[in-house]
Amino acid sequence: MTFRATSTFSDNALENSNLAHLTRRNEETLPAEAATLKGMIDEYSECMTALDSRVVNLGELQTTFLQQVSLIDNEVEHILAEREKLSDAINFRKKLLSLVRSLPSGILCRIFYETVREVVLSFPELCSYLNVIVTDNNFFMRTYRYMRLLSRQLARSKQHRLTVMIHRDAEEKNTGSLPSHVLCCIFIPATVTVILPIPEHLILLSTDGGEMSELEGTVLFDGAPKLRTIEVMDIKYPSRSFTLPWNQIIGFRSDHAFLHDAHPSALEIVDQLRSMPNIEECHLRCESWDTSLIDEEQAQVICRELRLLNFSMRLTHQRPSFQVLNQLTTPALSTLFFDGWTFNKEFDVDNTFTAIRNLIDRFYCPSTRLRFIHGLVLTECILSTICLTPTLSFFDKLTIRRTVPSADAVTLLPRLRVFVLSGIMSEDVDSEGSVGMIESRCRPVNTAVTWLETVVLLRLFSKRNQTKTFLRLYLDWTTFTRLDVTQ
Repeated sequence: MTFRATSTFSDNALENSNLAHLTRRNEETLPAEAATLKGMIDEYSECMTALDSRVVNLGELQTTFLQQVSLIDNEVEHILAEREKLSDAINFRKKLLSLVRSLPSGILCRIFYETVREVVLSFPELCSYLNVIVTDNNFFMRTYRYMRLLSRQLARSKQHRLTVMIHRDAEEKNTGSLPSHVLCCIFIPATVTVILPIPEHLILLSTDGGEMSELEGTVLFDGAPKLRTIEVMDIKYPSRSFTLPWNQIIGFRSDHAFLHDAHPSALEIVDQLRSMPNIEECHLRCESWDTSLIDEEQAQVICRELRLLNFSMRLTHQRPSFQVLNQLTTPALSTLFFDGWTFNKEFDVDNTFTAIRNLIDRFYCPSTRLRFIHGLVLTECILSTICLTPTLSFFDKLTIRRTVPSADAVTLLPRLRVFVLSGIMSEDVDSEGSVGMIESRCRPVNTAVTWLETVVLLRLFSKRNQTKTFLRLYLDWTTFTRLDVTQ
């Protein structure tokens, strides 16, 4: 059924030659003319009423049609569901006509196992993950020689992303002595050519602990011109174990989980730094002494681009970081962090901060941030470091002393913005001097120094004399409450 919008009203009905003069003059209408106009108005009103009635009727008809369409949609869905049931019933009965109605899971596994290997070779872009289990069954002399297939697959994959996992089943009876031809296939690098995207960041994670040190000169890439940062875990000597473009590395991070097998010695860390002449940021964990750095004089390692050096450790019985620091020359160093993890007076040594002082003294580094946590510091080393590095703006664990000098004195740390003091301090620490120093750095009375932005004071006390401790706390509290923190 088709509906078309129709109109019985014509614009010509407004044109009446007898009434045309009324549109051009302001004369009073004659009785006959007024009667004609009123008749026209009544006629048009009746037409409008008829049109409104027609709109209502069409709306009711539309509602009826919509209800019928909804019923039709429901009926179509029901018919399709019935058809799907019939299709399933037909397929089920067709299977009953087959001679092979069911197969054991072992046979199905065998069929698909062989099929998958054929598909991998024919359509390499469909396979993104390969899981290889080294067993006698997989690497026995037979039609399918796994390593050759893997080599072909890697070559076929080209630019497609591919993950390969090789696992040796330790529970296999004879996997301890693989055939010689299998060993040759596995350990000859020339048998596999890998085409990888150009890496920029590389992470090397060892799961073999100390056994990784047996590697030497392993080639991971034919070329990596964009490689800039490397992270290693549980690899003692990365530059010796792997052939990489170490001279272009600007970021390096080393850590270990095996405390007694995989952590590098101080000499190995020094050699690693020597292999990276353009290093800019370095994070190291150093926890192993090296006798050769004590008994023999080693050549200095010059890291001209090194700007950030971070040392950390977890062991408390030895602090070998000073052995590395004594071998370094870093003319561009701006940030130096040291975290001893925990303070142990029995095992700690005071030459760690002394080595930091000597490092700064060797080339007057433009240091702006120095953090030294959990370690012993000699007073003369602190004073020397402050005098040698006027560029410091962040000095963690700074010794308290007034830094605004008299007119004839040299201003210490004029750029200091962050003041952090924490730990167990002697009783002669001058709280009054601390308040004076902070006030002098927070008021515009001395244009030669930068205003302090952050002040953190955390003082730890011993439990031996609680009465004396509470008294000291009260005196410190009354002293520091004089500070106006609203400035």
